Amino acid sequence: MLVMPTPGGSGFAEAVFSEYMAEFIPIGFIVVMALVWRLLTYYPYLLIGAFLLPKWIKEKFKK
Repeated sequence: MLVMPTPGGSGFAEAVFSEYMAEFIPIGFIVVMALVWRLLTYYPYLLIGAFLLPKWIKEKFKK
């Protein structure tokens, strides 16, 4: 589950991770780990795309 190809795959991977690691790590800390992971890996791509995509579209489809 290193790479989940579906849009809901990351949530599924986090749920499986929490079940798998529940024996070793407290549940509350697993939630924090999942949020930090998303802050570092997922949300920066969304922010970068929100700024770059409109500029790219404007340049690409200019008449």
